[in-house]
Amino acid sequence: MNHSNHSDENLRMLVKALLSPDSENAKQCLEQWERATDVSDLDGRALRLIPLLSDRCKQHKIEIPFPKAVAKMERYWWLKHRWNERVIQPLLASWIEQGMNPVVIKGLAVQNKIVRPLNRTMSDIDVWLPDEQIDEAIVSLYAAGFEMDVSIRMKYEQNPERFRLLRHAVPFNHTKLDVELDLHWRLGGLVARNRLTEWLSNSATVELTLDGWAKGIRAMSGVPLVRTVMGNGYMDSDWSSAMWIFDVHQLTQNWSLADWEELKESFFEDGVDFMWFWCLSTLFESGAKLPPKSFEGMTPQPSIRYRRDIFNPHKDSRYAGVLRFVPLWPR
Repeated sequence: MNHSNHSDENLRMLVKALLSPDSENAKQCLEQWERATDVSDLDGRALRLIPLLSDRCKQHKIEIPFPKAVAKMERYWWLKHRWNERVIQPLLASWIEQGMNPVVIKGLAVQNKIVRPLNRTMSDIDVWLPDEQIDEAIVSLYAAGFEMDVSIRMKYEQNPERFRLLRHAVPFNHTKLDVELDLHWRLGGLVARNRLTEWLSNSATVELTLDGWAKGIRAMSGVPLVRTVMGNGYMDSDWSSAMWIFDVHQLTQNWSLADWEELKESFFEDGVDFMWFWCLSTLFESGAKLPPKSFEGMTPQPSIRYRRDIFNPHKDSRYAGVLRFVPLWPR
């Protein structure tokens, strides 16, 4: 998906409104966003933010734009969350009963750590398993009615080892129930193998206590989760390109300088410092809370400067250089 400069600017205005702690400023930004928005053809990136929009308006005591449409979309996300839970929760519970070690990452892990979980919308559930448990998981997914896309399945079955070397996950869809689960054996975002092993091994010891989910499910948290969120924001110019900003903003509210230093160091040690600077600059441009004082003194460059021409399918768009796949990860 390519986005016009107009829709990008409009999205930035919405993000600034939702991040602003000042009610009058939030109101002005939302009014500008409303004037420029056709709610019947809403940008998918903005659709992800609708529950957050409704919540922020209530906090600021300002009028909700497009109230009828927003109420319907808010209801849609509530039902989507409950449906995902109803379909996928028993599957993960069965994996745990079989001695497998699922760790939820990305959206569900973020939900587990923020004050208002339903503000964090999810179109799917992302789950990591140790490599040696992937084959067993795939068999159980097929048995439960989930399917790989035909073209992906052909590539996977032709050479599973190579597929898993070159990619970090595979999506499974339950077409009858309209649910997606992304099965991960690695993290995206160019995370070094030794770091990845340590992070996920540690995550496997932290139990997720989220209403409606089976006891024994684990979740990422802390620096590993924020690094994953930032990496996903860098790679995805579509649906997640605004949501990650709010994830980082909420997950780091009580962080110390040492936490930020650890996060920064992980980017630099993995040789992806350009991703760190892009994320920091994007947060700055959006009006999000920046890291502690040692970072506030930096002069952020326009975030587009940090896009790298690693894989470039969009020669004529501002998204030139967005990572669209994970090559052999750094060691």
